[in-house]
Amino acid sequence: MEKGEIDGACGITWTSVKSVKGPWVRDRMIVPIAQVAMEPMRDLKDVPLITDFARTEEQKQLLRLLTIPGAIGRPYIAPPDVPADRMALLRKAFNEMTADGAFLADAAKMNLPIEPTRGEKMVDVLREVSALPPSIIEKMIQARE
Repeated sequence: MEKGEIDGACGITWTSVKSVKGPWVRDRMIVPIAQVAMEPMRDLKDVPLITDFARTEEQKQLLRLLTIPGAIGRPYIAPPDVPADRMALLRKAFNEMTADGAFLADAAKMNLPIEPTRGEKMVDVLREVSALPPSIIEKMIQARE
């Protein structure tokens, strides 16, 4: 992009761009035109979500389905039969780690943004996916083939 061979890119995360190409963001060398995300990112509040372009409910559901991997990210998972008190302890430990000053300082040294998705939000995302009509899932599968 810096040499002018291409004019755009798709499928890269904003956090990766900020981490790897910080000067591009700082110097406004790139212009995000849409977010493939469930909710607007803090520093992209004026950039529309991809679902904003949907014309029908079906299109909105399909586009929303595209946002799920970004919302899930790199999850830590546990089996379904983990006792509630243990799950609460695991979530508390994760939340404390991602708010810890030393952890955040180490991440900042590596230019890695820390934007965790809390466990409760993850459960909401998974419930949303499982509530989608089977026809939406089938259309997405067909589109990816």
